[in-house]
Amino acid sequence: PKLEDSFEETEKAEKVHRSSFLDLGDTTEERAEKTKQIVDLNNLYKYNFLDALEYVKANFPNNRCAKYMTKELFLSYDVANQDILYKCAITGIENPDSGLGCYAMTPADYETFSNFFDPLIRDYHNASAHAQHVTDWDISDVGDNGVLDVADLGLDELSMRVRVGRNLEQYNLPGNMDIEERIDFEKTMLKAFDKLIENEEYGGQVYSLTPDF
Repeated sequence: PKLEDSFEETEKAEKVHRSSFLDLGDTTEERAEKTKQIVDLNNLYKYNFLDALEYVKANFPNNRCAKYMTKELFLSYDVANQDILYKCAITGIENPDSGLGCYAMTPADYETFSNFFDPLIRDYHNASAHAQHVTDWDISDVGDNGVLDVADLGLDELSMRVRVGRNLEQYNLPGNMDIEERIDFEKTMLKAFDKLIENEEYGGQVYSLTPDF
């Protein structure tokens, strides 16, 4: 059946269920847990997603996924693209206290679902509708000609974690990777890490969490 039909056929039953299930007097944690249970109904069928979306939209105004996703926008896509957009946005419904709540599955999603992603990303980065990002690798105006010494700030030595959230062109984005692709991705990255380990300026060791290759 079409998604529209599925949603309409189950709407009354779902409302009866929710009337005893949701309480706006719940704590944030209780709301989040109950929202997850709503999403889990009937194996996460998309009409449950849309139903839960309305609850998150009404009760978690800082959730940008729920802010910019609407039933009308979702249903404007064909079924195949609805499946992809569902994957992009479901984390924001499962985690209603999220400030962002969505992840593209492939780079093409940013174009295909630009009506959803573009205003959301601009909101997140506080960018105007016509702002264009310009990449600038010049750090000469940071610290002392590009060198930032924490001692100059009166701070002791710091322990720092550097997170790099990028992807390789030949692979899906993480949300759309299966186990085999994740392992192949790690094998590819290990070759780059070996180069860093061989360099005396870096060295180090890689500790993989993958049990078997």
